[in-house]
Amino acid sequence: MKQQINFFSDPQLQQALKKGGKVLALYNNKKGSFLVYPLFKKYNILYTNSQDKNKIEQIASKHNCIYTVIETLKPVATFQQDSFKEFIPRATRQISLSVSLEQILKQMHPKGRYNIKVAQKHGLTVTSKVSMEDFYKLLRKTAKRDNFQINPLKYYKALFDCMPEKKIHLLGCYKDKDLIATAIMYYYKNTAYYFYGASDPHYKKYMAPYLIQFKAIEQAKHQGQKVYDFLGISPYSPHPLDKVSEFKRKFGGQVVHFQANQIIVHKKFLFCLLKLRKLLKKFKS
Repeated sequence: MKQQINFFSDPQLQQALKKGGKVLALYNNKKGSFLVYPLFKKYNILYTNSQDKNKIEQIASKHNCIYTVIETLKPVATFQQDSFKEFIPRATRQISLSVSLEQILKQMHPKGRYNIKVAQKHGLTVTSKVSMEDFYKLLRKTAKRDNFQINPLKYYKALFDCMPEKKIHLLGCYKDKDLIATAIMYYYKNTAYYFYGASDPHYKKYMAPYLIQFKAIEQAKHQGQKVYDFLGISPYSPHPLDKVSEFKRKFGGQVVHFQANQIIVHKKFLFCLLKLRKLLKKFKS
């Protein structure tokens, strides 16, 4: 079940990024894929799955990139260690969809199965009839509660505007007429990725996030996906993702560890300013 998460080659994602007006340049060749993303003013970020140092430096220099994010499962020993900093830890939890729903439920943690039953007993309903505005309203509430940054509404709208309907899905969980949990899934190469989720803390006792995940798993299996990927858990503990990782752990599956994303810093002073700005934003929030 171990897979490389590499969306660079997906033509629908490339189209979405281009239509969103955010990509300055996109290169695909035998050395890998290179995506230049605007940061502020004349400065940019380079995303790549390549390990070709010369090519990275060439493109980064051409587009005035402050740093490069390398997303690959291959070793990166070809670079000097002090030029790298860990970007995002790479660990995930995956559930095989090649077995029956009964078997998927059976392999879950008992607490996970119990919480799904609790949600069902409360008469919650899960549907795809959710407006993007309602999703975003709940996402903002979740971000404020859990202290994390989110993208503007137009970012999520662009994803849905540019992706085929069968590839990207928004589900909502309702208690009567109240939207209390949401989830966005993206299908790519026989795998359903859980991208975003939100829930209303005032309805915590109804266990809506558990039901919506189970329905997402059920839907992905029904549509022929082979793997359900929770896309991000803590690779070690203590870790900022510990809380969400504990939630995902209750669904069972297999933990897969990937090499962490790495970055090459091209402009050290500006990179330090970016880190400081991020720290100040977190402090103010």
